[in-house]
Amino acid sequence: MNSAHKKTEDGLINKYQSNLEKQIEKGDRTLVCRDEKFCKEVELLLCSGSAQKKHILNGLDSLAVMEKSLHTFPSKTGQMGLEKLSKAFEVLELAALNLYIYPWRREYRLVKMFSGMFTHSIKPALTLQQAKELFGLLGYQASSLHEQQELALNSKLVPADFLLSLACGFFTARMECQLLLSALGSVDRSVEWALQLVKERQAGHSVQVAFENTKRKSSAASVTEAVLAGGMDAELDLYTEQADASTSGTPPHTYMPPKEIDLSKPLQKEPSLSNMRNNEDARQGGPLKSPGKLQPSQGERANAQKRDKCLSIAHQKQYSQELGDSETPCAPIPLS
Repeated sequence: MNSAHKKTEDGLINKYQSNLEKQIEKGDRTLVCRDEKFCKEVELLLCSGSAQKKHILNGLDSLAVMEKSLHTFPSKTGQMGLEKLSKAFEVLELAALNLYIYPWRREYRLVKMFSGMFTHSIKPALTLQQAKELFGLLGYQASSLHEQQELALNSKLVPADFLLSLACGFFTARMECQLLLSALGSVDRSVEWALQLVKERQAGHSVQVAFENTKRKSSAASVTEAVLAGGMDAELDLYTEQADASTSGTPPHTYMPPKEIDLSKPLQKEPSLSNMRNNEDARQGGPLKSPGKLQPSQGERANAQKRDKCLSIAHQKQYSQELGDSETPCAPIPLS
């Protein structure tokens, strides 16, 4: 740990301790920090830049806890997942402060895992293993008699300064949850959104950069999912970068029937395929086809010419459409 980080860490813990002492002087028995001014100050400290180091101290890695929780526990929204985590960190903060201020109280020697607070605040956000590890930092371990029901405090107590730093760490993790909740805003986001935000924060990004990266990756993932689900023309999307929802389920070029041809007007003669081949053979010195071969009747020739002209018009129209499309610049994928 470098000296700059140590100074920042000690400064935050000292401010947290001063705020705690003020609460006790006022007779506030809630203990956990709720001072609005101090909470905003810590949020700004976390928001301004990389917060990874601020969340790692004394065996506690808050962002890793958040990542595993959001990955493990299903929630209707990312906001709900972060709110559950915030509540769990608040309970852990309170447990650390109880031992810090009242180390002699017998009621704090056992944490009952079937209690209302544990059931409603810890279990919805943390796995059993996570709960044991985090309470283990405070000196608790699974009771030998009631391993799945109680956590018992070791006879050797955790040092007071260690407990204070952990309380501050759980408080900081709670502020991180509130900060990410503010970033998500009032629009319901998926748990994957919140999880990606946490990963971006682990990478050392500020909240703003983390949000923009998450937004961009979410947009790209939505387009990919839509293509895989068959909601867009994958071939079209390959060349335009952005698939318009209006083209969903339709081919790139719609066939347009040719205009009616007025048969009263003479049709423009076009060389037939057989004549073109005969001319080519003649130029190359090859044998000509026998002139005595039966020729189609006049009505059949008119029908063949009409069909050839219809196909020619359709092909020319499709070619012009393709040419026009190829000259249109591709629109970039929007970020929203």
